[in-house]
Amino acid sequence: MIKHETVNSVIGVLGLMIALVTAYHQFVPEGDKIDIDVSPIPTSVPLKQHFDFQDGISDEVFKISGPFFWEFTAYNSLDRTVTIKDIDTKLFSGAGSLIDYSNITVGTFDRELKPLSLPLLIGSHEAKVILIGLNVPIISEDSCFSSQSSMSSVQRCYFEKGYDLFGNSVSTIQGGAVSWDELPKSPVFLSTVKTGDNSEFHRKLSFYSFTP
Repeated sequence: MIKHETVNSVIGVLGLMIALVTAYHQFVPEGDKIDIDVSPIPTSVPLKQHFDFQDGISDEVFKISGPFFWEFTAYNSLDRTVTIKDIDTKLFSGAGSLIDYSNITVGTFDRELKPLSLPLLIGSHEAKVILIGLNVPIISEDSCFSSQSSMSSVQRCYFEKGYDLFGNSVSTIQGGAVSWDELPKSPVFLSTVKTGDNSEFHRKLSFYSFTP
């Protein structure tokens, strides 16, 4: 039989453990937590071609061009302020590893495309929008670029040649619109959002939102 004193000791230890766990949750602050939605957005900012690029997997040479923009909407669900202090972006290679290259990130901007400096404070139960500008590898086509070429005009020029910015084959349909001959592929990036307590949140970025 278990002695009465032993039962009391076990109960006492369990009670102490529960008290310690409760105190921990009361006095140790909850880690940063933000919900982030990402989507590519069109802009009228002129596209420029910069330098040749090879991913080390294929023999194809791409031209780094930009800026292309993605919109980050970050929502803070906590009862305190959260700070976004850094956003680091890298390109997925054809083998799935991460690649960095010169000037991959053009900068961070607000909705008016005015430069936005980090760190950025997000108040309790508030949302902030950050635009990220990236230089992206596309199929080189010098004839489609001029000093004031917008993304839509460059894309239209590519379509007239029978493919999109990334070499996916397209067909012209009624009204001048185009359709892709198969599910199109585009470069995929990984952005790591780091907050004030060094929590990290990862989001994939692609030109086509359905790219895996």
